[in-house]
Amino acid sequence: MTRRRDERGAVAIIAGVISMVLIIVAAFAVDLGMQRVARRDMQSLADVVALDLVRELDGQRTVSQLTPLMPGLAQASLVRNQLCGPAASRQVCNVGGVPQVTVELGTLSPTGAFMPTTAAAVVPRAVRVTAATSVGFAFVPGSGGAVRTAVANTDSGACFKIGSVGAALDTKRSALLNAVLGQALGSPVSLSIASYQGLANASLSLLDLIGVPSLGVGTVDQLLTTEVSLAKLYTASAVVLRRQGDTAQAAVLDAFALAVGSAATVGVGTLINVDQGNGAAAAASLNALDLLYGAATVSNGQSFVEVPSLGINLPLASLTGSVRVGQAAKAGCGRVPTATATTQQVSANLNGSIASLPGVTAVGLTVSSTSVTITNLSVTAANATGTLTAATCGTPDVAKPDVMSVLATPGLVTITGNLSVRLGAQMQLPLGLLGAMVLVDLDIVIPATLNASSSAAGTTVNMQFPTLGSYSAAYPAGSAGVGLSPGAVTLSRSTTTVTATLLGIPLALGGSLATVLDAAMTITSSLTTQLNSALVLPLMATLGVRIASADVFGLPRPLCSEPALRG
Repeated sequence: MTRRRDERGAVAIIAGVISMVLIIVAAFAVDLGMQRVARRDMQSLADVVALDLVRELDGQRTVSQLTPLMPGLAQASLVRNQLCGPAASRQVCNVGGVPQVTVELGTLSPTGAFMPTTAAAVVPRAVRVTAATSVGFAFVPGSGGAVRTAVANTDSGACFKIGSVGAALDTKRSALLNAVLGQALGSPVSLSIASYQGLANASLSLLDLIGVPSLGVGTVDQLLTTEVSLAKLYTASAVVLRRQGDTAQAAVLDAFALAVGSAATVGVGTLINVDQGNGAAAAASLNALDLLYGAATVSNGQSFVEVPSLGINLPLASLTGSVRVGQAAKAGCGRVPTATATTQQVSANLNGSIASLPGVTAVGLTVSSTSVTITNLSVTAANATGTLTAATCGTPDVAKPDVMSVLATPGLVTITGNLSVRLGAQMQLPLGLLGAMVLVDLDIVIPATLNASSSAAGTTVNMQFPTLGSYSAAYPAGSAGVGLSPGAVTLSRSTTTVTATLLGIPLALGGSLATVLDAAMTITSSLTTQLNSALVLPLMATLGVRIASADVFGLPRPLCSEPALRG
């Protein structure tokens, strides 16, 4: 019995000690917990004040102009966000004492780090807010501090594109578009030039599209991330154009919607590169033809559309073969400097001829006719790319236009093929033992190869838009109109054949053959020039390819001073 009572006393002592320890631990937990809540409140406060203050960074005022305003603006934001209750008895909502807020102006480094500045002439692009308070401990003497910071900056964003489906529309270009669209959609397409031009001049925005109930999307992000029926997309686009009064182009899109059926689907996000977190894409105007063509080329689920048998009739050349186009060009929308755009990849394998090629000359030969047979002509055009480097919002008007800058890099273009150049010519040659000079008729067939590739370094294109109508202008990057370089055509002297006649009678040239071959090889320069104008440049225009250059288009309008938290 005595032993049991002794044990009961020991248990009581241990229980008392444990209780004291638990009380102390609980006291620390309560005090530390309150301090943690205060830190959370300070982070929330710093975030909202930073977002309030960054709206004052309009890209125009300098540090010297903004610095005197910041304390008052910060205090006003503090009152709005941290005092609650009736006006007569407002009190601090956060845990702890009245918060103290400090503000720094600066910019962001390329890595996103805040760099404060006090230089008077600098135009700040970012703000750092520090919010601090203290919490009195309930169980021990003293208090604990809570300090948190937030960084916000102003984003500038815009939308642009490289190249356009509607550029250089003519009968040849429209025939190719009909063929590609027909192959992509699985049904014949026979739109006229006028219809294509009408679609190229029509525009609509993503905001316009989400306003059409039949698409079943409520936000721009939802539209960009949802697969929608191609027919529904065309119908919704037609609804938008009809609301704008463009009934003719709406009817064209309605006809496409009926032709494609309900099976084909497309993700609108595959047609436009959107930088997440930037609102520039929402209101950007999209070309109706680019939307029609781009959606069709991706709706088959493949990365390309191939037209296996296509005739291309140029002013002087007639070609047949296959054309393969990659997924349509993507417009770029987003902030500086992460928004990017790309053009469409194109390749072609063609055969054909030029019945009469004018302007070919040779030293010592009088060339009366030139024809060219073309075999295994291969054209490959890689993507041109562009990156948004600057965007400034204007009024817009002549005094204060919208401004965009894009670093555009033309894609690599490769052209190879085999040529057979046939010359009808005359030349003074010695004849007979006396070597009398006579005018000999010559039929010269020269095998040749075509081998050219062209690319260009990135070029910054600066675009200004004083009016909404000025957004239709193309800004070239690189050297527009470039074609074959001087060394692109190689003639084969060893396999050249020459048939000579005098008054219709065949004539053996003997030692004069070398003279004729020497003269025939001098056509290289003029032949290259004429092939450029008769074959290469018109073919590239028909395929929608630019050599060593790219056309950049701005899409209305840029979005400036968009606040965003950065840390």
